Amino acid sequence: MISLRRATLEDLMFYFELRNDPGAMKSQFNAEPVDLATHTAWFFSKLKDSNAYLFVIEREGEKVGQVRIDLQNGAGEIDIALAPSWRGKGYAPSAIQQAVSRVFQERGEVKTITAHIKESN
Repeated sequence: MISLRRATLEDLMFYFELRNDPGAMKSQFNAEPVDLATHTAWFFSKLKDSNAYLFVIEREGEKVGQVRIDLQNGAGEIDIALAPSWRGKGYAPSAIQQAVSRVFQERGEVKTITAHIKESN
């Protein structure tokens, strides 16, 4: 069983490592590595953004991955990444369902949340 919690400043490096993981980058549309300074600026801005929901996926207190939902004009776009040792174990659907449910519950104006997925994924 997994749970979600909102990301904090302490999750900066976890998000950074997930972003630059070679396996995760294969599924990203922007597959270029990101340097720490760029990532740090992005992460801080997302934490302050009321239209960005950053969640850490956990299982028994261990970080499994992240789910992010960015909102704009009553719609959301979702991004998910799992740590290498947790991929392929069926955690992504539950994490997505939990994140989407929380956003719909907290933000009544949001009507749709979409994901853009590479065909190879």
